[in-house]
Amino acid sequence: MADDYGLSLRVGMLIMAEEIARLEKNTDRAARMRDALDKLWVGLVDDYPDQTTGLALPADAVRLLPVGGDREAALRFLIELAFCNPFAPYEHTVSPKARWAGLGRVAGEFQAVATALTEELAALREAYDSAQNSQKDKRGEALVAGALALSAIPIVSLLGPGLAGAAAITHFLALLGGGSLAAGGFGMTGGLWVLFGGSFVAGGTAAQLLKTLGPAGAIGEIMKLQVSFQTIRLGGTPPAYPEAFQDVQTLAERIEEFRSLLNTERNLNAKGAPRIKEMEAIMQAMERALKWMKKLVVGE
Repeated sequence: MADDYGLSLRVGMLIMAEEIARLEKNTDRAARMRDALDKLWVGLVDDYPDQTTGLALPADAVRLLPVGGDREAALRFLIELAFCNPFAPYEHTVSPKARWAGLGRVAGEFQAVATALTEELAALREAYDSAQNSQKDKRGEALVAGALALSAIPIVSLLGPGLAGAAAITHFLALLGGGSLAAGGFGMTGGLWVLFGGSFVAGGTAAQLLKTLGPAGAIGEIMKLQVSFQTIRLGGTPPAYPEAFQDVQTLAERIEEFRSLLNTERNLNAKGAPRIKEMEAIMQAMERALKWMKKLVVGE
């Protein structure tokens, strides 16, 4: 049943949220989370009537997850979830402990990581924390306000008017090449589009897409790439060093493409224009990611 990436990701978010609500000890906060979840599950059924027919939700929600893929597919799905707000569009204060417990609840359903669940989650969290720290200044603050905040869903803001909610999620992930999860298709999720994608935006490139996202959205996607790099490229047995070196080289090429775009914008805008400062922040994040990735593979 789990052929649609958008549906599966949305279900994963809700399973995370269910676990977070279950663990919430404050009665008022827990009640508000439950009220939000009731609306979110109803919305899911409204948006996906065919796929949810005959299911008792949330009890049967795991049947909508792509649990049969390989380790890479499972980790890329979990990386997307790690950067999402599981209650979106609603907002709740969630401790890191509860968030990772929620992610662990989802991860435990994936055959490829369930046998070593504790180790896989520890490695994923280590990479997540390391990527976030690499994008902070010396005072431990984000380079751009909001850049390290959780997103509702990956870069939906690009999709323009007429698409929202589940439709936006599904459409965006289809553009990324998600394809059928039953067939193991995950396209360029987990931030990989930063290296290899961009053509799914009409006439666009990865550099142009990063510019369009703005600093907060772009840096979030760059950090997903960093987490994928550490957990998938270098976290396998054995580590995929040839592919990792190629990723480093490809990111360096994407940086030069973005630099060219930035120089063009500098010639077209006033010095110190806000859009130039935003692009410079994205450039800095890309350069920090490259330095971080190089250090992992060659110790620079």
